[in-house]
Amino acid sequence: VTVSLQTDPYPARPTGTVGLSFMLMNSRRVTIEPDSFSFEYGRAGSDQPVGSGVIQPMLNGSGLLMAGAQFPFVGTWWLRVTLAKDGYQDEVQFTIEVRPAQ
Repeated sequence: VTVSLQTDPYPARPTGTVGLSFMLMNSRRVTIEPDSFSFEYGRAGSDQPVGSGVIQPMLNGSGLLMAGAQFPFVGTWWLRVTLAKDGYQDEVQFTIEVRPAQ
């Protein structure tokens, strides 16, 4: 399973809520909806999460999963996703660069 992530805005900003859009695809590049999908995030250099969330798949068949997170400080953050589908479980980690608001 391939997990892609987009932030809105991009790059992420330390003010307000950053939109997170996830897309999951199988090896045939077909979008899939997981049975469960959760995430946690924290600052680079620390394994301690500062936030987390659980996402319910959208029922429109788009395969798009959406959530929001707040990154209150400029710098490098990690975001770790845990997903399950039909007995398959995986964990994927992303790096998010939070830039100053312009």
